[in-house]
Amino acid sequence: MKTLLTVGVSAVLLSSGAGAVDASISVSSKGLCLNLPPIPFVPSIPCLKLPPLPTQLSALPLPALPLGAIPKQLGQLPKLPALDDKVAEAAAKLGGDSAPDYSRLTQSLFHFPDTRLETLPKAKIPYLSLINTAKGGANEWIVPYSQESGSVTAATGMRAAWQRFEDRYYWRANVELNNPALYLTNCLINLNMGLQTKTVQARVTVAPEEVGADPKISGKYPFSSPPEGLKLDSYLPFPQVENSDYCAGVTPNLIPEIPVMYLPGLCFTVFGTPTGVCIEGEKTYVTNLLAPAPLYFNMNEARHRLADAVAKAHTEYLLEYQEDVVSALFNKKNKYFFPLPWQSLLPGNGAVIAPVMNQQVSPKPISDLANQVRQIYQSDPKTQLFALNSSPYFFQGLARSPSLSLHALPTRKDVLKSPPGVWLYEEYKRLLPPTNLPFQEQFGYTTFFEAYNEPKVALLPEDVAGKFTHPVLYYATGILQDLTGFSVVLPQPMRIPEYMGGLPFVGPQARYDWKSVPEGYAIPRVKGQPLLDYGVVR
Repeated sequence: MKTLLTVGVSAVLLSSGAGAVDASISVSSKGLCLNLPPIPFVPSIPCLKLPPLPTQLSALPLPALPLGAIPKQLGQLPKLPALDDKVAEAAAKLGGDSAPDYSRLTQSLFHFPDTRLETLPKAKIPYLSLINTAKGGANEWIVPYSQESGSVTAATGMRAAWQRFEDRYYWRANVELNNPALYLTNCLINLNMGLQTKTVQARVTVAPEEVGADPKISGKYPFSSPPEGLKLDSYLPFPQVENSDYCAGVTPNLIPEIPVMYLPGLCFTVFGTPTGVCIEGEKTYVTNLLAPAPLYFNMNEARHRLADAVAKAHTEYLLEYQEDVVSALFNKKNKYFFPLPWQSLLPGNGAVIAPVMNQQVSPKPISDLANQVRQIYQSDPKTQLFALNSSPYFFQGLARSPSLSLHALPTRKDVLKSPPGVWLYEEYKRLLPPTNLPFQEQFGYTTFFEAYNEPKVALLPEDVAGKFTHPVLYYATGILQDLTGFSVVLPQPMRIPEYMGGLPFVGPQARYDWKSVPEGYAIPRVKGQPLLDYGVVR
């Protein structure tokens, strides 16, 4: 068994004094095994078999191009600054004596096809060739370009899938804990607002492990990561999903909650003024200081009820969540999105990818990148050549500057046998956003949408505001008895110690990302080989 993650979730049991408890996720021949912390009465969760990814093109839309997918007119490319050859030659004598070890970063690559865009026959779809250099025999696969908007639709669908899971998990726990009261108000009447899922914004990220390690990179490269965690866009005090999502299988509790679950406490008042005389129980887990604590509260029964919800979430709900993710990725209605499942969605063992393009025609992102590289490297004499040649390199399609040949001097390690180009400039192409197809070919990079599972251990909701609006509480009551004979029943919500930080989650969470990759350089997160090939529809 290969352990994928071991993360402490001591907050789950911290308030009960049980100390730190670990949760973990591992993968075995049985599937993805979820080892929850030993919360009272939560049963052992069987290993999860992730839903299969498509292996036939029939599950996908037929590749096609929308009208105007390839811009006919592109933005005006900038004029290159004049370069003093003597200054460049002097700069070439300093530095350039180190290079990354690319042996582990040249396995899964892409290249633009030999049939260039301008020579593609009518009705043919632009595509990329993907290569696994470590595989013998047939090691090349074809994938057509998708529209960036299609990848955004898929990512938004993935986000909605998590939101459905999180909301139904919370309301299942709430209904189970407060059955029959919430069964009557939530399960017999379907009151919901519907999920409010905001459209995802495409944003390219670069992680340190994706870039060749070298002193010229370390401390200078602007690394980034996908946005933290997934969550509901708004944490409302009422459900956003259909009640069938969290009420199915719940049996209404016909046994009276009083006295089986609790006995309300009693405080005495005189004309509404507290006397300080109360008949009540332990106040450790009460939330309303104006109401008496229950004389008796059946904490173990509350734990049993929540344990049933935790088990439900980590079996049926989690599987359906992963099915929703696959449906969001492989959706025939998303007709300009053509994903390629690469090996699997097991955490750390593959991804679903799609090269994307859009209709942006401005070369400004390239100019901005050239300026950024210049600013990073101009102050150090040992890296000044990279600053001087940044614009000539990125815009070498306009004119080939003689100064670029200085990077190939025998005394320098700027150009390697593999991967191609001046490696430092190529690595900076990972910062470029998605663009139109002619620019991708001209500047030698493409942007991949990637969907993948990562192991997740958390207390839900993770959002700070969500913890206030989505607490885990049993809604008991307390009584104020006035000597005039009138009485007032006040709510006394009770906290359950193991769930004071939220509902535990241990499992795979599907994430999305956009990665720009230079031609001939490693595509992040992919392993093994794709499960299908679009070559037959080229």
